[in-house]
Amino acid sequence: MTGAFQTFTKLWQQQDSSCATKDEAEIKEALLEGDNNVLSSKRKSRKTPQKRWILTLLNLVLFGASVTFYIASWSKFTARNACLKETSVYSPVLDEIDIHTTETLLNGSLWLGDNPSIWRGLPNSAEVNEAWDSFEHVKPIALTKAQIIAMGKDPDIVAKFNDDYWHLGDDAYVGALDMFHQVHCLNMLRLEAFRYWEKAGEIVPEWTDIHWIHLQHCTDMLMQHTLCNADAGFLTYNWMEHSSRPFPDMSVQKQCRDWRQLVEYRDSHGVNLTAYVNWEKPEGAVELKQPKDWWEHRTEHDVSHQHEE
Repeated sequence: MTGAFQTFTKLWQQQDSSCATKDEAEIKEALLEGDNNVLSSKRKSRKTPQKRWILTLLNLVLFGASVTFYIASWSKFTARNACLKETSVYSPVLDEIDIHTTETLLNGSLWLGDNPSIWRGLPNSAEVNEAWDSFEHVKPIALTKAQIIAMGKDPDIVAKFNDDYWHLGDDAYVGALDMFHQVHCLNMLRLEAFRYWEKAGEIVPEWTDIHWIHLQHCTDMLMQHTLCNADAGFLTYNWMEHSSRPFPDMSVQKQCRDWRQLVEYRDSHGVNLTAYVNWEKPEGAVELKQPKDWWEHRTEHDVSHQHEE
């Protein structure tokens, strides 16, 4: 009995010991996991401030970029002549002066009325001819190389004002405001249209081909400008007495630029015309080849200009 009891006691102690060992192992494992969790949390706590600092820096960079973009966008639409620049090619005029625009009712009446525009006056009026002739002075203007490039032109082939004659420095290229060429073309067509006004029965001169080529050029240029602008405005129609169909009201509202500002710009920036007429081609100037048609009408070109003058 005593031996059996001792044997049972030993077995119980062994079982209890194994259980204790298992419990201790589990406790140690739990402690280790706890230590790992603590270490992991410590590591995370160490990384968290660094991550926050990086995120804060990124937010600041993004905010600064957003502010910069906003200011750039805002300045684009609030800069001088911002709206005009959106629908125009580069011109130094738009950088240098504030172009005024006004809503204007154009006089589109077919009839003269009480206050006709000077531009529809007949060529027997000195006042009318003087008004048109004032636009014939295109007046070349000095442009810089950067301006030439911004216009989409090649400065290597654009004529330069040589400094030994003009004293404008080494960065002066020959240019002119296009508006005055357009008015010149319209004036050419006006003169041709009224050439035989009150001259019924006169014999038509034998014009050279270059005369008609000039008129073709001017007609074409004005049409190209009209198509380029592609005015989206509308005419309206009115019923008129003694008329069976509506008649167009061609007096339309337009947003007009102040053309007088371009006249002032031309006159203040244009070079001396007398000096320009007496200017001779400088040595070493880059020359472009004349087109084939020029060679066919070379003598006519000179005669035509002498006749027109």
